[in-house]
Amino acid sequence: MATHHEPSVEVLAPRSNADSADTIDDTIVRSMSKELKYMVESVQSLAADPSFKSLYERIDRVRELDEKIKEKDELIAKLQLELANNARSHIDMQQESLRVYELKYEGHKTAYVEAQRKIEDLQEQLRRNEKTIETLKKEKLSMAEKISELEKSIKMKKNEAENALNSMRELRIDLKTSREAKEKAQNAIRNHQARVKQVQAEMETLQKASHSWETRAKAAEQQVKEFNSLTVKLDDSLPLKAMERLSHLWMEAAALISSTFFRDAPDDVIQDKSLCSGLENPTGWRHFLPLPKSNSDAAKQMRCVVIMGQLARSTANHVLQPTHLFQGNGCIGSVLTRQAKTDSRKESAIRGMLQAMLPDEHDVSAAKAIGQACNEVMVLAGRLLSQDQSVDFENKLRALVEEACATWREICRSEFAIEPSFEEYILDRNWYELWFESGKPVISQQKSHDAVERDRVAVVVFPSLIVTDEESQGLESHGTFFMKSQTRIAQEEFERPSPSSGSWKRSPTAGRGLTRIRKTSTEGPSIPNAAVSQSFLG
Repeated sequence: MATHHEPSVEVLAPRSNADSADTIDDTIVRSMSKELKYMVESVQSLAADPSFKSLYERIDRVRELDEKIKEKDELIAKLQLELANNARSHIDMQQESLRVYELKYEGHKTAYVEAQRKIEDLQEQLRRNEKTIETLKKEKLSMAEKISELEKSIKMKKNEAENALNSMRELRIDLKTSREAKEKAQNAIRNHQARVKQVQAEMETLQKASHSWETRAKAAEQQVKEFNSLTVKLDDSLPLKAMERLSHLWMEAAALISSTFFRDAPDDVIQDKSLCSGLENPTGWRHFLPLPKSNSDAAKQMRCVVIMGQLARSTANHVLQPTHLFQGNGCIGSVLTRQAKTDSRKESAIRGMLQAMLPDEHDVSAAKAIGQACNEVMVLAGRLLSQDQSVDFENKLRALVEEACATWREICRSEFAIEPSFEEYILDRNWYELWFESGKPVISQQKSHDAVERDRVAVVVFPSLIVTDEESQGLESHGTFFMKSQTRIAQEEFERPSPSSGSWKRSPTAGRGLTRIRKTSTEGPSIPNAAVSQSFLG
């Protein structure tokens, strides 16, 4: 015998959300109504049998209950419509309507449970007539299949209802979160509005200050224009070409002096005490070179070296100055050097102003400085030449010093403080050495640093160029030295006994230490441009 599957109906709890609960209840009620209607029709088919008369009456009772359920459904629909219309206008009314709906739903639930109980009683009675119902099941197999589908549908609806409840809970949480976020956003907006007002006030203040600063800036710009008109525009890079040109001028000067003085001179001139005294104690500097009173190659070399040193120092003292307006006073150069060590920008500004002062007088003073430098050289060595030779040498010498003056003006138009120096910067391997080959001067780069340790500097012939700023001194070009080893032959000749007196001559360096090699420390000058320095003097 086939088992009869009775429909099972579960009563859903009232929803907190009115619209979702009404939708679920309507679906369940309609499904139940269809089921009951189908069952009633099935029972009516059995009404002809007298044994089912009482069953028929109960089915009629079920119909009455169905009608009541429909009435309840209509009432619920009206309440839902009224609740939906009033929910938009007033949320409190919606909550009150929901409460009323829940109360009425409880009554409907009770009636629904009672109807379900009665249906279960009816099903129990139907089971007593199992044989007849079995026949009915065979005839109405499709009815059982539909009931099974209805059960699946009810189960699905139940799951959907549970999912809807979970969604409602999540929506409530999201609503609460969104409200909190809205409050935070409103607070942020209020803070932002206050900040905007503050910024507007600050902007007004800044606009006033900006107007004041614009006025000051215009005044400062006018002052800068006036200042620029009072100074010479300086270049912000090292004048490497001018510095290289100056080194070539030293080479030309060495060639000029050697070609002029590396020749025999009259004995009475060589023996002249005033000439010898001038060579031994030249103007403005000291040396310890042996000076034999003869026309030997060694003696000529010593005289040429002294004249070269005098030319270099006279040119440095009178011509290689930041300005020529203050003749006879080298303090201005030392003052600018000290200023460059503390504030190089201020030094360059002051130097530019000095160069811009009295340009006509500056040219006149420069010409006087050139003449003074040439005069010191001629006073020292002019008596070694005849009158014609002296005039020719002086003209060539003046041309060289004038070119050196013009080149130095280009160097002084750099923002860097550059000055000549006769210090012995030889610890690096890029210094230069002066020596003679067949009576001609040769200036070459010293290759061996060990040779410096074994030898000593006799005299610095031509100066190096030093760049001074706030941090340190940088060696940009290298000086030219005449080494002690090259004075050996002249020293031996100088110390030979005089044929006339039969006594030995004492070296002017006896009892004194020769010029020592100053080894620069880490605080000494640096060598920032070795490549330029290597090619500086040829």
